[in-house]
Amino acid sequence: MKTKRGGIFCPISVFVIQIIKTLPILRKDLSMDKRKRACITVAAAFLIPLLFLQHSTAEAEEALDFSIRNVLDGTMFSMADHKDKCLLVIFGSMYCKPCIEMIPIVNRLHDTYKESGFVAVGVDIDMVTEEEKLKSFAAGRGVRFPFLIDNNCVAKKYRVFMLPTTLIVGPQGQIMKRYTNFQSYETLEKQVKKYLPEKTQQGE
Repeated sequence: MKTKRGGIFCPISVFVIQIIKTLPILRKDLSMDKRKRACITVAAAFLIPLLFLQHSTAEAEEALDFSIRNVLDGTMFSMADHKDKCLLVIFGSMYCKPCIEMIPIVNRLHDTYKESGFVAVGVDIDMVTEEEKLKSFAAGRGVRFPFLIDNNCVAKKYRVFMLPTTLIVGPQGQIMKRYTNFQSYETLEKQVKKYLPEKTQQGE
């Protein structure tokens, strides 16, 4: 499901919409005016917290550890193996246009800062994706950073409701910035440079 800004909702958001449709307060015997007011109230109750989560810096939120196979080379990628580094974690789907459009941007960040204490990783949340299919997709798009198949498990833990969602994790293991939808190279580079390990920044 596409949004006006170019992102797409995850299955969780679709599930929430279905719940709203079944609420007794929206039954047909209510007047149209009352139904409209009820819709606005319920939508606000769900969407306001959602917007807060998606655009907050979450400075006190610890990044959850996970270990998932990298489809590009078959190795296991673990967050714990990259402590004291700046990480960019992007959740996406091979069917999400803005996610695909961000691959060259993340590639460029990876190439520019991989020797400076920076790690980029892509997490595909498609529910039924086969590993070989995702590997073929990544190879066809020229992905040069670790590309993981998640089946939406890690995405749920990180409260990912919209794609793409990009997290900037600082060297202390905290989520310092959370973005949704397409982001430019300049926007992400600014945050990456801000949270590179101190010794790397001093050496620049």
